[in-house]
Amino acid sequence: MLLSIALGGCGGPTDLGGSRGYAGGGSDGQFASSKTGTNRGIEAFWNVQALKSAPKAETVAESTEKLGDVEVTLKEVLYESPSAQGGPIRVFAYYGVPASKKGDKLPAIVLVHGGGGLADRNWVLDWASRGYAALAMDLPGKGGPGREKSRSEGPDMLDENIFKVTPSPKDSYLYVAVNAVCRAVSFLSEQKEVDRSRIGVAGFSWGGVITLVANGIDDRIAAACTVFGAGFIPDESCWVEGALKKLSKHEKKAWREQFDPSSYLGSLHARMLFVGATQDTYYPLRSFIRTFEGARCEKTLCLVPNKNHEWDQPTYDGILRWFDWALRSGPPLPSVKVKRTSREIEVTVKGAEKDLSVMLAGADSTDYAKAVWTTTDIAGKDGVWKADAPAASKPTAVLVRDKDGGCVAASVHLP
Repeated sequence: MLLSIALGGCGGPTDLGGSRGYAGGGSDGQFASSKTGTNRGIEAFWNVQALKSAPKAETVAESTEKLGDVEVTLKEVLYESPSAQGGPIRVFAYYGVPASKKGDKLPAIVLVHGGGGLADRNWVLDWASRGYAALAMDLPGKGGPGREKSRSEGPDMLDENIFKVTPSPKDSYLYVAVNAVCRAVSFLSEQKEVDRSRIGVAGFSWGGVITLVANGIDDRIAAACTVFGAGFIPDESCWVEGALKKLSKHEKKAWREQFDPSSYLGSLHARMLFVGATQDTYYPLRSFIRTFEGARCEKTLCLVPNKNHEWDQPTYDGILRWFDWALRSGPPLPSVKVKRTSREIEVTVKGAEKDLSVMLAGADSTDYAKAVWTTTDIAGKDGVWKADAPAASKPTAVLVRDKDGGCVAASVHLP
């Protein structure tokens, strides 16, 4: 079931080459440089230890819902989270668990919406029906079309607030938003049915940006997924000519250091799934791949071809499957290794050697917001797939799909 999720975004080139090593089978060696490493002020700026304490929370409504043949206990809760001034704000969330849960404790998932979004009740029901303790919050405040019904306190989710860093960087909307996600992890950690060692976070668009930062500061997160959200926003994004243009050089530097995910790529704690869209105009493909390649963690890449900030059912199924692997020891997505030379491309795969479709994807332009990607099957023999190397001037990527529909990307080349 593909749920309707608000992803909202906006109110010189380098050869990024290919991701080396196994995409999803371990770190690929493309570690963050000093420019994209750990933010030295993490502990002091975020007050991480306070975020890890048990939040005050109350249940304001409770019901039993049925999704298919599965009954889910669904609660509406309010939990406290720090404001920019240090005092608490109350954050609304749906929290769901399987009603018939018995025995072992459950893995848990925090679901973080994008700009213009709200906590999605059906989203929580879907994950809970699959055996997770699931929580989706209204990110703080209201702000813009679609957020008038937010039940959370705090500043409004508007571009002017997201990029606000004066008089203090803590005045940025992202400060309270990241706090709210870390406090959601704390809320889940206190639930008797939750295995606190198996808590994941999945964020979409701005929610993906927030997820990346949260994963950079909170070592309790065991698995994290960003869908479309990426770093290097001041360099290339739809906000460069919008809200960012209004900031001074000093303000841009402060925002980048505290809130751009590029500042946290060297301190990511959990394994990650990166899901990008090739024609995305909010978080352009080049910045998305740059974020993926700089992430110093175990990671997997999936690309949705010929889409702009939207996804499809196979992508959603792949996200579910990846979390089942990361948090429940389910079957992994294919783990791909690519060797490129001037003459050929050689692909090997771990984890699902049989019934694989291995493809070389190529784009017809380096204007990635408009480029159309097409695929060509690569012939395989004895567990190795080989193809003639394309011209270095052509954008390419290797895509691997297994018999269950799991699809990963590797060796993305963006001239």
